[in-house]
Amino acid sequence: MKGKIFFCLSFFCVVFSANAKCLRGDFLLEKGFEQEAFNEYETCADRQNDAEAQYILGSWFAKGREGVLQKDLNKALFYLRVSAENGYAKAQVYLAELLVSLQTNHQTDLISKHEALIRSLKKEALSPSQREEALKQIEEGMLPFTWVLLALDKPENKWFLPAGENSDEKAFALYQKMGKQISLEEKQKSLRQASSWKRSKLLKAARQILSPIEYGEFVSTLTLSSTRKGAKELEIQKLKNKIKAYLNNG
Repeated sequence: MKGKIFFCLSFFCVVFSANAKCLRGDFLLEKGFEQEAFNEYETCADRQNDAEAQYILGSWFAKGREGVLQKDLNKALFYLRVSAENGYAKAQVYLAELLVSLQTNHQTDLISKHEALIRSLKKEALSPSQREEALKQIEEGMLPFTWVLLALDKPENKWFLPAGENSDEKAFALYQKMGKQISLEEKQKSLRQASSWKRSKLLKAARQILSPIEYGEFVSTLTLSSTRKGAKELEIQKLKNKIKAYLNNG
């Protein structure tokens, strides 16, 4: 796993990538070559930062795959988390379900180790000036309900994430189920975490696309309480247009 983690340090910093579907992995799996498909998904996940391949690996490690790999919840948490960080809704839902299962079965030590790993990776990947906000939700641990809220977000609101437009039909059912089981305090905390997560991703996108001067102006527009709502929306639309141009030219 060490080799994988070393590579994955880099794509915690990546905002956009060629998130092409891992077609060869899908083809091999369809033909019944599961070990070869796993190898291909692993390549797509680690070298291409492919969110769907990361999700597939996470789901395989969560249950094990006879003849291919043994169940490994540490790796399952890792790959699902990376895919979820990329905005992949199916991974966000699966991750929420897995975290709830671990809590129910009193396996919180695995969750603690997972959060510690993510924290260390992000500290390595981010510059000191970028860490405070990006790590805020990590330091307190991302709640399962937070991932459900993010999975529920409309696809058109995910334009600044590597995975692009993704949704999951299980998200709403899980939202309703968990909403009846958790406290109001946990719901409010999850809302704060989801908001902070989306803001950090938006700022990361802006940092990659805009010049330093443009980025400074963008941050000021978003953070100043005196800024009119229309002005904020205009700046976000400008960023959206720049990202589209960036991806089309890439």
